[in-house]
Formats: sequence, structure tokens, C-alpha cells
Amino acid sequence: MTDGATRQWICQSAPCGARYEGTDRTCPQCGRTAAPAATMKADGVVALVAGLFLVGMMSVLILMLGPQGYVVQGSSASFNVEASDRLVSLVLLAAIWLIGLAAIASGWTMIAKGRRSEPLYMLMLLPGFVIVVIVGLILGGFVLQG
Repeated sequence: MTDGATRQWICQSAPCGARYEGTDRTCPQCGRTAAPAATMKADGVVALVAGLFLVGMMSVLILMLGPQGYVVQGSSASFNVEASDRLVSLVLLAAIWLIGLAAIASGWTMIAKGRRSEPLYMLMLLPGFVIVVIVGLILGGFVLQG
């Protein structure tokens, strides 16, 4: 940045991606919205950290709750649940894990290229839809009735 009013911008259009300096938020080449370069890199770091957190936590939960069932390590307590409920829980955790993985890739892309990746956001829609459906089934009382 040369002064407070002028900054570097990156066009957020997938085919364009032009970099320019100025004060206008509209890309001079294609006319679409641009974002400040510094903001995109900061957003990328946040997405990368959030994705790493999601993947880490979901990996731990899947390993703890997955193959051996709902058993707390070091205690005799366990929960007797049906196989279908266990499967629903694991699918929910796996969907969250996939969103975390896409967030890592998206954050890395924002740091490297300075712009969002539309295909990665589209990739998050399917696991997001799965999460919405499972939560709806849980709240409706169709699964995980305990």
C-alpha cells in the first residue's frame, strides 16, 4: 500500500483474477467485485486454522466412537446403541470432517492465490446438506432417540 486510500485488490471472478491498485472495489477488467489482497490472506489463515481444528477434532471423535463403539477409554462405562444410530453419528462426523478438509484447501488457496475458490465452496455444499438432513432427522425424532 502506498497510502491509506490506495490498496491492492484482487478480482474474485474465477476466470479473471486480476490484481490492481486503487480505491475502486470494481475490477477494471471484468467489472466484478474485488477484495483487498491483505483481507483475503487473513481470511485464508482463519479458514486454514478452522479447517485444521475441524479435521483434528472429528478425527479424534471418529477414532474414539467408530470401530469399537461408544466406549470411554479407561472406564467400564459404555453406551448400548443400535448400529443404525452409530452409523448416523459417524456419517455426521464424517460430513463435518469433509467440510474441515475443504476449509483447509480453501484457506490454502486464499493464502496462495489471494482469492476464494468457487469449486471448493461448491464442494462444501454436499456435506453441508448431509449435516442439515441428519440434524433434521435427529430433531424430528427419527434417529438417535436414545
